[in-house]
Amino acid sequence: MTISIKTNKDRRRALFCICVLIYAAALLIRVFELAMNPMISRDAALYLTLSDLWHESGDYTSTLLPGIIVPPLPVWTMKSLLALGFSTEVTGRTIALILGSLLPVVGFIFGLNVSGRVRIGLLTALLVMIQPELVSYSYQPLRENFYLFFDGLLLIALVDAVKRSGISKWCICGILLSLTFYCRLEALEFLALIPFIFAVLFFWKKMNVKDVIVNFSAFLFSFLITSASLLTMVDFNCIFISRILVWIGRLLHIPIE
Repeated sequence: MTISIKTNKDRRRALFCICVLIYAAALLIRVFELAMNPMISRDAALYLTLSDLWHESGDYTSTLLPGIIVPPLPVWTMKSLLALGFSTEVTGRTIALILGSLLPVVGFIFGLNVSGRVRIGLLTALLVMIQPELVSYSYQPLRENFYLFFDGLLLIALVDAVKRSGISKWCICGILLSLTFYCRLEALEFLALIPFIFAVLFFWKKMNVKDVIVNFSAFLFSFLITSASLLTMVDFNCIFISRILVWIGRLLHIPIE
């Protein structure tokens, strides 16, 4: 028993060191790319402007410019860190570099969890680390950095929940889906995927009816509670409600004016 625990500890320590090295390498690549191409993209400039508007007015609805609907979590994070005294660009760039450099680590953990092989995890991390578009995202203050990070964590949590089903694991999936949704509206499409996953688990006899109901209820409850809690980021008023309806309409391809 003692040998097994020691071996597990050594393995966790080795995996942690690998994650640190992956993060350091990814950060180095992204800082180099930033030095070579310091220009701010048009979309990044928009998010920085929205962060300034929210920071100065203290009202999320001030960011709801005509024709622009940006879920609040990325903008809220950037505007909240402006209180540290840094400029908007420095704050946005820093967050982008941190999240973008963590993405290969997320890829490593995902590949490792799916395959059970460190080699596959390293290959996944390498592909994420050098993919040109992902590299360019990583030094631009974009909501995609938030979305891809939480989306990756959600996929890891889903793989873990499928392999070792439990109420707590499905609750984590619900929380991560809510965070992902507040970064990009398309994340709501996972709500159609989750019932399919439970159906597959049921027909493969990995779960009985009772387990499906209990675990899906836990997932849905944690998603709704987290989503409701995140609404505290914004001013819950008529303008926000009308924009929520527009979000839902666009997501369902329903024209709402």
